[in-house]
Amino acid sequence: MGRQPLEDREYEVHPSQLRWAMHNMAAAGYPPLGYAPGPGGNTYIIIVQQPAGSQPLDWQATQRPRRGGDGARRLTLWLGIVVLVGAIAWLAWSVLAANGVRMPWQGAGGEPDVTTVTPEPGWSLPNPAQPVEDAANAVSEAVTLVVRAVLVVVALAGLWLMRGLLGPLVRGAARAVRGLVGRLRR
Repeated sequence: MGRQPLEDREYEVHPSQLRWAMHNMAAAGYPPLGYAPGPGGNTYIIIVQQPAGSQPLDWQATQRPRRGGDGARRLTLWLGIVVLVGAIAWLAWSVLAANGVRMPWQGAGGEPDVTTVTPEPGWSLPNPAQPVEDAANAVSEAVTLVVRAVLVVVALAGLWLMRGLLGPLVRGAARAVRGLVGRLRR
């Protein structure tokens, strides 16, 4: 089966619709070869190559993108949001737990009331378990440090997954601030 012969087709558009028409034609799979001013100067003629005998191109209809869809992009954005929310929740929980905050569902019981007893005056034996307790505290602090470092890496991964959403948000915020500063200067 040979290739179909192509023919040049001309489409007349208003100057305000030139870019839109050229974009939609290209999205439909027929990139324009060029354009020229039409008769009278208030229109443009866009030249497109199409298969001979094919229907005229409806450039005003919204063209579907040729790519498969944006399901993967949406999944990536939602995954980034879930990762960031989880990282923020874990960070808040670890800070609150480190400062001794008890949540309402934990209840008042469960842990014994430990009070410090003032030592009796005089001679006392050294605590033989003190080195073991110090080592356990050091290991606990090291594990906490590693968990928080992993949490930072996970939060950065969440930000990286959301880069397609955060970039336009940051640019929009910067534009809004620039506009506000420009209005305040006047």
